[in-house]
Amino acid sequence: VLERPIDAKIKKLKIGKKILSDCQARIEPSWKGYDFPRVQAKLKNTDIQFSGQWDAFSHIKQVTAEGKIITRNTTDTLTALGMNGTVQQAKGNIEFSIGWHGNPSTIDFPTLFGKVEFQLNNGYI
Repeated sequence: VLERPIDAKIKKLKIGKKILSDCQARIEPSWKGYDFPRVQAKLKNTDIQFSGQWDAFSHIKQVTAEGKIITRNTTDTLTALGMNGTVQQAKGNIEFSIGWHGNPSTIDFPTLFGKVEFQLNNGYI
């Protein structure tokens, strides 16, 4: 159990086949689990910024996060995330407020909830 806040900086982080770079996060203990007041990371042509919390000590463990993904090329972003997309080479922002049951390392798609807004330009389908 974490007793004090931790500031983490990771130059290169591999999660499965995904590679994130320049990762920075602050992790703070809370009565429900852990808060992530600021998290930043990069993928190819992509910046990720979010905050969130993990209710690790609750009866139903739950993760919530809200933030923004700034992409300079959706083809690179989707490929880096292990997804092939239909929107190619667009630039823009993806804002999200999401949550799921479980832990931060794996999104549990059957319990995933929230909102995602896309603002993309100059790409093609």
